[in-house]
Amino acid sequence: ELGGEPHEESVADKAVRVDRSIKFAEKRKQFLRSFEGVNAANTLYESLKQEVQLEIANLNTVAPSFEYSFKSNRKEFAILGRGPALLVYWNYHAANSLDDAHLEITLWLGHPPWPGVRFYDPPKKLQKFMFTFELMPSDEHCWISNDNENRTYSSKALASYLLSYSIEQADKYKQH
Repeated sequence: ELGGEPHEESVADKAVRVDRSIKFAEKRKQFLRSFEGVNAANTLYESLKQEVQLEIANLNTVAPSFEYSFKSNRKEFAILGRGPALLVYWNYHAANSLDDAHLEITLWLGHPPWPGVRFYDPPKKLQKFMFTFELMPSDEHCWISNDNENRTYSSKALASYLLSYSIEQADKYKQH
């Protein structure tokens, strides 16, 4: 066993726990609807871009045949290389609120839509998934997957996840 003994939560313990939860929910709501929250989210997005570039540089050293490249502009970046491309779009609408803000990741067969890039045959969107910016009770900022598992990711962990996913898709679509 782990050494702990099960016990029933006292009324006082329950009150403290619920009070802490209510206070954090209010703090979180205020933070996500503030300039400070938007600035923190933008900083985390910029950190994600940097971490992706570091991962790409490493992968191009250890597995150069993937021929990864990185394109970016203010609110989006693309991961290009062998296999389908990933387009990561940081979607937020206001300088003082993160309501409805999210990272939208789309997988494209071919070069994703990009300013200045013309297509004879338009690329095919294969998959889309999203992550949201979140404030944790520890006051750390992270990305949370919008799937059933709601996993949390630092920018470094999300960069690793995106490149790992890209490698898996290159293997899956190697015949295309």
